[in-house]
This record gives sequence, C-alpha cells and structure tokens, in this order.
Amino acid sequence: MGNRCEQCSKFVSLETAEPEINSVDINGTTVTVDARSVRNCAECSTEMKSLDLNEDHELELDKFEGWADLGEKRQEQLREAWNAGQIEVEVEDGGGAETSEGGGSRYQKNILTTTLPFTAKFSWEGLDFTFNGSVTCEHAASEYDDCQ
Repeated sequence: MGNRCEQCSKFVSLETAEPEINSVDINGTTVTVDARSVRNCAECSTEMKSLDLNEDHELELDKFEGWADLGEKRQEQLREAWNAGQIEVEVEDGGGAETSEGGGSRYQKNILTTTLPFTAKFSWEGLDFTFNGSVTCEHAASEYDDCQ
C-alpha cells in the first residue's frame, strides 16, 4: 500500500513531525505522558498518518536532584513521607519531544522511536527536588493510522 496524498494527487514519501504533547499527568508516583505522533506528506506537509501515544514512567525518589545532598536520617524521613503519599509532585512537559526513524532496509520493519521528556518537582521542608526524565516508545510505521 502506497502513501497517496489527496492534496498533491500523487504518491509521496513521508516525513515525521515533532510529537504533539497533549498532557503530562501524575497519579501517585506514576507519570503519564499523552501525545500524538504524526507523519506528514513530504511535498505539502498534509497529515497522512498518526499514532496516539500514552506512556507511563514510575518515579523513584533517589533519582531526584537534591536527594544525594540529604544525610541518611533526612533521606529516611523523606522516604517515609514519600511512601505515605504526603509529597505532592508536580509534573510538566520537559520540551524537546522527538521521533526518530530507523530500520526500513530490505526485510526490516521501519521503526519509529519517540522520546517524550518531562520534569517532576516537589518541595519538602524548604528544599526543592527535581527530576528530568523521559518516556521512550518504539512503534512500527505500520501501526500508524491513516488520517485521510
């Protein structure tokens, strides 16, 4: 099956656009990034194919910047508060989401790898803690749905 663009009235190659981040949410210690990856007509940039992405990342307290600066006793106090659900973490889009394309040579599937960065922050007893992370997912080009 070819990629026929209705706008150009011909078969075209596809370009992968920057992913669109719809939301970055947190539930407990699980960050969920909801996004959409799009492949456009290389000639006119009409959306040809898309894939909805919904990926999770489990936060780990000891990965936050600022954790290592605490003494052992303060780390244990913070861990108790974390495990009890007393820490309110805020999350946001980290910027720089991207999709790269690989494979696709003879007898190989064309694989698209999407990286969705996020930032998680919280304050505890006057100290700020930050974690810059990302979720990464791989999908075959054949998993993308037609937009036209």
